[in-house]
Amino acid sequence: MERDALLARIDRAASRVQEGGQLLAQAEVALKEGRFEDARQQIQKLEGVTPVPRGVAELKRRLAEAEEIARRRQQVVQAEQMLEKYLLDRSQTLASLALETLLDLYPNHPKRHTYLTWIGSLADDAERQKRAEKLFADGQAAAARGDLAGARKSLAEVERHDPTGKLAGSLLAEINDLERSRAQGQQAASVRQMVEDALRRGALDDASRGLDQLSTLEVTKVTLDMLRGQVEEARQQHERDAATAGFETAYREAVDRRDWHAARHAAYDFEAAFSDSQRPHQMLAEVAHLQENEQRQQALAEGLRAFDGYLRAGEIGQAEMALKVLRQFGADDGRVHDAERRLAKARG
Repeated sequence: MERDALLARIDRAASRVQEGGQLLAQAEVALKEGRFEDARQQIQKLEGVTPVPRGVAELKRRLAEAEEIARRRQQVVQAEQMLEKYLLDRSQTLASLALETLLDLYPNHPKRHTYLTWIGSLADDAERQKRAEKLFADGQAAAARGDLAGARKSLAEVERHDPTGKLAGSLLAEINDLERSRAQGQQAASVRQMVEDALRRGALDDASRGLDQLSTLEVTKVTLDMLRGQVEEARQQHERDAATAGFETAYREAVDRRDWHAARHAAYDFEAAFSDSQRPHQMLAEVAHLQENEQRQQALAEGLRAFDGYLRAGEIGQAEMALKVLRQFGADDGRVHDAERRLAKARG
């Protein structure tokens, strides 16, 4: 029995040694192939084997060293990618910072001098770009002032200094737009003047034709809308003036023939057509005044006839009462004053 137990222990120990050897071999393969996680798992299993196989500690050291190398290599790759991105973006400052980071990781990088040359070239380009931007701004300012000669002079300088050619192309486009706009602007100004002259003359059809022509030119919507509004306002005013003249004629003719009903009717028609006008109210007030004055004159004439009758009949008391009534209708009227004198004379 003891012999069998001993043999069993020997078999188990041999099995563990064999298992440890296999795990160690698998960890070695994983490490060589760069499968660091697999290697780490195999090492963890080896550390659980009794006895721990020889070489496990060395394998752990090599794994840690390989992982560190891989990590730094990844950092180098990332730094290279970042540097090359900034170089492509022509960002000198960021490229310089990225190169410092790369050289901290890999001081003897084989492309060190190449990168330095490229960054130096970016610095030269940046200086030229800065100069080109200043000239570009000068050209834009000249164009804004309408100084085409100055703008073209700046364009020639921009073309010499602009490393990308983009600024020169942009400034040339602005100059071309300005020239085209100036030519169209002159034409638009001429047509606009024609429209405004037509409006002043009251030639609304000419003004409308000018607007149609102006709408085909480069004129702002605000300007077109303003001129359209002026033409429409003038047209409405013309129509209103014509209608107003008709109402005024009808009213004046009715007043002249003392047809107060027709005069009021003309005023009411005027008010219905143009409720915002004060003229109908003036007409109605005038009609009322004229009609009242007519009625007063009629009453005064009738009163004078009655007074004369009483006076001729010698009815002095009735004549006095008639005179009191007359004073209410026309105290300042000369005929009333004459009646007063005649009454006084009749009294003796």
